[in-house]
Amino acid sequence: MAVLLTLTLPSSSLGCDPAWLPITAPALLSPEEFLLLYAALATPELLQGAPARAIERLEQWSQRHPDLAAREPARTVVENVRTSVEAGRGR
Repeated sequence: MAVLLTLTLPSSSLGCDPAWLPITAPALLSPEEFLLLYAALATPELLQGAPARAIERLEQWSQRHPDLAAREPARTVVENVRTSVEAGRGR
């Protein structure tokens, strides 16, 4: 039997991004799922030296794990990396 747990927290709680609220389990990645995302993240050196490759790694991860990519914090992390790389290209 599946149980759905919903917690509504003020935006200042836990330093959580307000976009993630209300937190609905399993809307957030589990620690194990987060480690899968973390392994796909580029190093700072790769971000600076080959930003297209950094984005490619995340895109591949997102395609392999669409259910995880749609959940927080993955959705925000992927978008922030894209924004960062695109901003760097405009320099």
